[in-house]
Amino acid sequence: MGDSKDSDTLLLDLLRQARAGDERAYAAFLQGITPLIRMMLGTAIVQSQRDDVVQDILLSVHRALPTYDAGRALRPWLNAIVNYRKLDALRQVYKSRAEQPADIEASHAHRLVINPATTAGELKDIKSALDKLGVKQRRILELLRFQGLSIDETAKAMGVSANDVKISAHRATAKLREMLGVQ
Repeated sequence: MGDSKDSDTLLLDLLRQARAGDERAYAAFLQGITPLIRMMLGTAIVQSQRDDVVQDILLSVHRALPTYDAGRALRPWLNAIVNYRKLDALRQVYKSRAEQPADIEASHAHRLVINPATTAGELKDIKSALDKLGVKQRRILELLRFQGLSIDETAKAMGVSANDVKISAHRATAKLREMLGVQ
């Protein structure tokens, strides 16, 4: 994409078009920010987890688009999201060292897969599917994935047991996969 100023201008143009409903511009925007995300992650995330973290960041970007102020620079906004998700991923790594193997599987069962080729229409389908979940399941996924809380923190915030959070997250993910036709 050339120098960063030209790249940022192109990305901002794509973002404006995407916010106006242009699905191709949105897909191009996601493809354009993916290398930036990878660069911003640096070496903090091991290669085996990098794709998952990038997908989490892309989903967070999608959810945070309404908060983006078009009068401000794109990179600081994106960097804030990347740093938040990077810290969340690192927190999960350190936490998983103390968990039982069954807990590790359950703590990652609620992840969704978003890749740079995902179209705006597909992302709208994801949002629509999230909206069809029950209030409890949707709230648990929001706390776990979008706010980056741990299972224990989510349980405390919801006033339920950690096991209830794990089960609800697993069931919510299964419902989302079914609604979206994802295996």
